[in-house]
Amino acid sequence: MLGAKFLLITTIGGVGSVIGCTSLSGQDWDPPHLWRIGTNNKFYLSNCFNNPTDKQNKWVKSDLRIYLTVKESINDGIKQDTKLELWAEGYGGKKIEKGEIINYARYGDKSLQNTLSGEDARLGTSTGHDSSEYAFWKWSVGIVLGEASAGEDSQFFGDTIQCKKQFFDLSELRQDEHYRLDKVTFKLTKDEGSENAELKEKYKGREIYSIKIETSESGKKPIKWADNFKPLVII
Repeated sequence: MLGAKFLLITTIGGVGSVIGCTSLSGQDWDPPHLWRIGTNNKFYLSNCFNNPTDKQNKWVKSDLRIYLTVKESINDGIKQDTKLELWAEGYGGKKIEKGEIINYARYGDKSLQNTLSGEDARLGTSTGHDSSEYAFWKWSVGIVLGEASAGEDSQFFGDTIQCKKQFFDLSELRQDEHYRLDKVTFKLTKDEGSENAELKEKYKGREIYSIKIETSESGKKPIKWADNFKPLVII
C-alpha cells in the first residue's frame, strides 16, 4: 500500500479556481481550458499547497502547481497520439518541527508519473516488484494523490497537498480504489465535438485536439476530466 504523501483534490464547492494559471497557456481571448502547445510547453491545471493544520510535531510546507507537458522530444512535430506527462513545480522541502523551521524551502520540478524500481538498497538486488511513485485514490474525504515514500523526512511537497481546482472526475471510482499514475497515459486525440467545431471556425487553419486519458491497469475504468474542465489543444 502506498505511504503517507497525499495530494487532496478538493471537491467542496466554492474552494476557488486556478488564479492566473491556465490563462498562461493562451492569449487573453482564448478560453481558459485551451492550450497553445506550440507557444507554451506547460499547461497548468491547478495551484496547490501544503500547510496542514492537523500536525503538531513535524510537517512540510509547500506551494506548487500541477501541469501537463509533452513527454518526449518530438522530432516530427506534435500530432495525433503525442504523449503528455503530469508534473508538479514549485517551492517545497520547507520542514517544520515543533514550530521551528528545520529545512528552508527550495524550488523543485518533478514528474508525477515515475516508476520506483523494486530494489533492496541494503543488498543491491532487485525484489522483482516495482511501484508507482504517485497514485490517485478515492477516500471518504475526497480524491487524494498518494506518494510511495514514507515520512516527512523524505517528503518534498508534503503529504496533505490541496489543489484549488478539481480537474479530474473519479466519481465512478470505488471507495479506496486507486490508479497508479505511472500506468496512466495522457495523449492528444482528434475530437469532432460541437465545442471543437466552434473553435475550428474561430481558429481556421489550426489543428484542434482533445487530451485523452488512458490507463494500462487491467479492470480500471477510464479517468475523466471534470465536467467543468475539458482541456483542448491547438497547434
